[in-house]
Amino acid sequence: MRTSSRLLAVAVGAAMLLGTAGGADAIFSKDELACRKATAKGGAKLAKAAIKAVSGCHKNQTKGRDLALDCNSIVSVDAEKGKVEKAEDKLIAAVGGPEKNKCGSAVPSAILYGHCPAPCGNSAVTTQSQIADCVICLVKDSVEGQSDLLQGDPILPLSAEDAKCQNAIGKGYGKLLSSLVKELGKCQGKAEKGGVETIVGCQGTAFAPGSKAETAGTKAQAKVNSGCADAGFAGLDSCAASQAAVAQCVHDDTDTEGEDIAALVLDFAKGVVVTTTTTSTTSTTLSVQDPKCPNRGELVLWSGSTNVTCSTNAECSGPQTCSGGICRTRTGLDTGWVGFGHQADINNQAVAAGFLECGGPADPTCGECTVTGIDPSIGNCRCSLENRRICTDKFNPNDVAECGATGVCIVDDTTPCSVPNDCVAAGGGLCRATNSCDCYFGPPMPLSAGTVPACVQNRFAVDVTGTADVDAGAGVITASLRTKVHLGLLIVQPCPYCGGKCQGEDTLCPNGNECAPGQACVSGACVQGCASDDDCLEEGEPGGGGPDVGPCGGFDPTANDGFRGGTCEDGSSDGMSCDINAYSTTFPARANNQPGGAGHSLDCFMSAQIGDLQIKLTQSTGTVQLDSVVDCDAGLAGTDLCHCLMCEGGDVPCSSNAECAAELGGLCSDAPAVSCSVNGDCAGADVGPCIPFGPLLRCSANTAILCPGGAPDCIIDAAPCNTATCTDKGIGEVPQPNECNTGICTVDGDGEGQCIGGPDVTYCDGVLKASGEGIATCANNAACTAFGIDGGGCSQVETRKCFGPTITATGQAHPSQPLAAAVFCVGPTSNPGLNGATGLPGPGRVYNQATSTLYCASNGLAQYTPGVGGCPDP
Repeated sequence: MRTSSRLLAVAVGAAMLLGTAGGADAIFSKDELACRKATAKGGAKLAKAAIKAVSGCHKNQTKGRDLALDCNSIVSVDAEKGKVEKAEDKLIAAVGGPEKNKCGSAVPSAILYGHCPAPCGNSAVTTQSQIADCVICLVKDSVEGQSDLLQGDPILPLSAEDAKCQNAIGKGYGKLLSSLVKELGKCQGKAEKGGVETIVGCQGTAFAPGSKAETAGTKAQAKVNSGCADAGFAGLDSCAASQAAVAQCVHDDTDTEGEDIAALVLDFAKGVVVTTTTTSTTSTTLSVQDPKCPNRGELVLWSGSTNVTCSTNAECSGPQTCSGGICRTRTGLDTGWVGFGHQADINNQAVAAGFLECGGPADPTCGECTVTGIDPSIGNCRCSLENRRICTDKFNPNDVAECGATGVCIVDDTTPCSVPNDCVAAGGGLCRATNSCDCYFGPPMPLSAGTVPACVQNRFAVDVTGTADVDAGAGVITASLRTKVHLGLLIVQPCPYCGGKCQGEDTLCPNGNECAPGQACVSGACVQGCASDDDCLEEGEPGGGGPDVGPCGGFDPTANDGFRGGTCEDGSSDGMSCDINAYSTTFPARANNQPGGAGHSLDCFMSAQIGDLQIKLTQSTGTVQLDSVVDCDAGLAGTDLCHCLMCEGGDVPCSSNAECAAELGGLCSDAPAVSCSVNGDCAGADVGPCIPFGPLLRCSANTAILCPGGAPDCIIDAAPCNTATCTDKGIGEVPQPNECNTGICTVDGDGEGQCIGGPDVTYCDGVLKASGEGIATCANNAACTAFGIDGGGCSQVETRKCFGPTITATGQAHPSQPLAAAVFCVGPTSNPGLNGATGLPGPGRVYNQATSTLYCASNGLAQYTPGVGGCPDP
């Protein structure tokens, strides 16, 4: 299911109850009323034109036309007819034009248009033309988000049944959305003539019984129900995968989006309610971004352990404390039920940035603010097909301007293309534009579990949302990740890294090949990458790996400055320049317990991946919890309860049946790949195509069914229709509560679990994490030389880790050093070895220790001091 890039976090329910704050003595002037009426009318017409353009494009594509267009991009679909552009021009002329300007002497800040929010500037509005520009940007963004949510990126060509459903969705939500925006605009116009100066009285009123919007909503739901009655949903990319569920979310999500667009057009404060309570009265006003409050924040995330030795806290940086002789924080990552994936470390000093909207008023502090999305200016957003190409148009599925109009063939998604003919050699099919602007949560992160290394890239699927108290350092942020998992390069080096170059003078290899400047001849080959001098030492020397061509130098001098001063070692960008984005304090690991670690970069990616996992987590400075409530054995013998499984028939990790019912709706019991809402949907279900499985022909969606007669044999009665449940292991292991000998996990006061009754785990003692814990499991000393370096002896014994029946994690609010915590479910990868070593599907828990910096809306270089304020006047 896709999620809209909806901008608003409006308190609609609260607004309905609180009513309005204006009275007969609070009346907009004639010019102000005219300006607001022109803005509302022009914004509604713009929304209608934009909706018609994107839904019309989707309709054309179901008929085989306009296949090269990105139907969720207004710029793309409006290029030929220009109807959206004409609506924009009319709005500009009416609001800020030199001849037909309706705004007269109206001042933007006096009529609820004082600040244009992110992603459309996040800045003060001081002129009437800026009102029009902001409305245009916000409306187009909302319409594109709604189109992406409800009609998405279908796999073309669609079947006749799916095409009918796709068109019904477009027509249904299009008319409903237009009706909502129009009706709410009329409501507001009447209210303002009566003296109201807020929009809260009209929010949430559109679906009043008998209203035009309520009638349009009923018709939209009926149209989708009818149009999608025979759809199989295999090629569709909508908000759900069954008839009833799609009809319902078209109604509900369009209601929300219509409210949002109306609020955008009527008030850039977006309906955020600020309530001030005294001993006798409660007053409610609309908030805008206060220029003396922060509108942007940066977090620097710290690893759990460092290579810095210490004897006192004063010798450690930032939020670190001295424990066990090294500088540490509470940061840690636990993954899976086996225990080998516990107490892993994240990268050190990874940077995350986001936009805030703080309504104020600053008096002088600002309190709780809304998190409105990721700030791509730090360089963490990259083109999906070119990770070294930085972009800022986040989540754009076809960013032509920044990423180029490239795509991949649908039949073979490893083959790049720009037109369908490019896909002939790859088996034919259409060329789908997929070079999107993807945003990452830090650079690739190296992990290890037992003897299986993994390299993980966390990508945001949609923008982040949440709240943050900028003075207390408390908050709750929700992120939906698509985690790309790669089988690691080596147990001691799971990921490519951004290192330096061996600085030796030997530039001519024995085979006569001249090495490039900065390279050295190592073992008969020109190489340049190194993380430390050990990589440049002669074989036989302690830690040596080749002839003496050291020392190792030429590192990237400053992280996250945009200057690629280092060199990628291994991966798809091997030998290319890189800018460090964060540091691993463990990997690459060094022999003889020498300090390891290196810089890691978004410029240095892995190649083939083994999994694209969905992970939805909510990080909080409070306490979060995950209970064992699902049957571990997935319907087989046994009644042990676990934390996580997979939704039946889907790739969604889950911790309850309710999650799967909400996400997937119903599934035909004899063909879980077929979605349904009633038993009749499963009668005559297509569980094909009929394809070879070894010597036999079987239906691909249910391989238990033979189809010697071809495709017709795969049209079967796959009833009954049952609600999707949290009962599947997917392609992973059948989970267990833990791997303890006694089945009992003993949990300490910090929520960390150990198998006190065994089994113990033995690690190689010569290669350790920065924390001092083992990396590579072993059965004997010989196993410790099997991964490329001398790993010492097989002698380090540790108690196996585990999760208890209830997993808890508690963060800590702090004005400048907040600790966030999250618990979540993780699905399996396509690699059985990694699933088995980690225990996937299974639960996960993470602590992130951070330092935070807040920047003022009035001056982007000035910092806001939590608990004090201090932003300069604009």
